[in-house]
Amino acid sequence: MEGHAQKQRLFHGEDQVNGEDRISALPDSLIHHILSFLPADEIMKTSLLSQRWKDLWTSVHSLDFSVAISMEEEYFMFRFLCKYLTNYKGSKLFKFRANFYYKEAKDLFVDFLLFFVKMHSIEELDLHLSARFWDYFNGRNLKNYTVKLQSCLFDCRELRVLRLSCFDLKEHACIRFRYLKVLDLRLANFEYLDTSGCPLLEDLRLVDCNFMSTLNLHAPNTKLRNLKIVDSNTEWGEGGRIIRAPHVLFIDITGDLRPSYDMKDLSSVIRVRLDFSEMLDIIQSPESYDAFMMLMNLIVNVSHAKTLKLCRSCITVLSYVKELKWDIPHFATSCLEVESIFNERELVGLANILGSAPCLEFLTLNIGYKSSWCSWKKYKNYPRSETWELVEIVLPTFLCTVKTITINNLFRNIHISYGIESANTVDEILEVIDEEIKLVKYLLKISNMLKKMVIIISHETTLLYSTSDFLTSITRKLLHLPRTSLNAEINVSYGKPQQV
Repeated sequence: MEGHAQKQRLFHGEDQVNGEDRISALPDSLIHHILSFLPADEIMKTSLLSQRWKDLWTSVHSLDFSVAISMEEEYFMFRFLCKYLTNYKGSKLFKFRANFYYKEAKDLFVDFLLFFVKMHSIEELDLHLSARFWDYFNGRNLKNYTVKLQSCLFDCRELRVLRLSCFDLKEHACIRFRYLKVLDLRLANFEYLDTSGCPLLEDLRLVDCNFMSTLNLHAPNTKLRNLKIVDSNTEWGEGGRIIRAPHVLFIDITGDLRPSYDMKDLSSVIRVRLDFSEMLDIIQSPESYDAFMMLMNLIVNVSHAKTLKLCRSCITVLSYVKELKWDIPHFATSCLEVESIFNERELVGLANILGSAPCLEFLTLNIGYKSSWCSWKKYKNYPRSETWELVEIVLPTFLCTVKTITINNLFRNIHISYGIESANTVDEILEVIDEEIKLVKYLLKISNMLKKMVIIISHETTLLYSTSDFLTSITRKLLHLPRTSLNAEINVSYGKPQQV
């Protein structure tokens, strides 16, 4: 009998066995906090539990209406959302999130929704309101698929975080929120965006804004730390990017290239990341002179940053400077991170960067994935035998300032079909990877002030040879490589790549 009672406590809970409901006995504030982690439709279902729970859903401090719905359910979702907000009785709402696609009633809905936001002093607002998302990627007129932002939103003086998608801000060029710290705009239209009215703004993110027109941003905020600009669908995007952000510290520009980048004032920036990996096939084409010019101008505009992270597209462009008779930009960076597969073309680009960065102290090389078809093969490359001669001409005799070099994912692209059981096979493998080690040897040779080199062997290679003596042999080989700097220490590990 006692064993049966113990099982009941384990499977049904001691409170239920004793006829108690301790969850319902919790104070309203704690129950509201628990319910805030659920979507709004699940919160409303709790009203069926008991009389105690009947009205708790009407005063939860966080509401999430972003559940994915089918086309047939949109009308019912619209009615549910309006009913929920009409019956809401809470005085303070900290977070509100909605993802809505009901085009036929969107203007009426937005008016009602923003009035609700204003009345409840919301601190975090996340609104994604639009017609079908894929209409944006079918070349249709974006003006027909954005919602006009109502001025009543700017009466929400308590906003700390604002995320808007598919809104037209052309009549509200100057955004004014006294306490706003995070602003995230996606698929938004505006002719000129001025954030000077947000003195506490720290993070600004612009994703696919102003597809067909120039993005003109004025962000003089003294506390602004992060600025991220993401663009896609360059094929039918015509607008350039004009950026004034004199106090921003960190900038990310990713996605596809725009026709022009005019960085009016980035005097305080200390870290820049340029990632145009999706443009690699276009950049590698010898006919892509316009793309070369766009990316080269952007690199020049951010070359003064102390920390710089460049993708393979940037390295490829920098390898053509001599052939196109351009001047190699002067890099003031002290911390450089680049991604490359270090083929013949990209080795020259890397050499051009290192030869123009006299203040470089920390260098991180991320070895990218080389697919079997490697599109770079169909374009002009230097013969492998001539590559190192060109590298030695471009590079100075010594990298006198580099103190730390990190190489991530070494041997990532080695595809070896040898067996790994015999000792002779290990020797054969070592012969194959000699070409991969040549870059490591060369960096050790020219870095006469080097203190540490960290080599991280790729996770794929580690798994492939985990049961053989290959890893032991290759680690021993790397640790005993000759080096110019007598104080240089080499560390070899297997694991997650290190970032700048």
